[in-house]
Amino acid sequence: MANYVHGFDPIEQLRLKEQAEFLAPMVYKEVDFGGCKNLLEVGSGVGAQTRILLEKFPALQITCVDSSAEQLAQARINLASFGDRVRFVEQDGCVLDLGACSISDSAINKAEGASSTRRSPICD
Repeated sequence: MANYVHGFDPIEQLRLKEQAEFLAPMVYKEVDFGGCKNLLEVGSGVGAQTRILLEKFPALQITCVDSSAEQLAQARINLASFGDRVRFVEQDGCVLDLGACSISDSAINKAEGASSTRRSPICD
């Protein structure tokens, strides 16, 4: 995705991690995925938000979806300590094919009332 506004360089990837950590107390103040076993994070990038969720909810497993191989490569490094609690899928988030489960952008929008440009966690 050549037009990605943040770019893929290491300085920007570090900035995304620092931003996530700084904003986490405000962003996740009222988020409760305690009843979820699996979470689908579309647009996971370098895994900055993923790390926060995995730390906050120790029973949670997350599938990270991103269209950028560079971002997912960094996410694998950033989230290595979580082992099999995190899975990585390089795919366009607008049309997901995850084997037994396929999710289209319109299904995500209908389920969450989300716009197609919003990062969309889906929980079961």
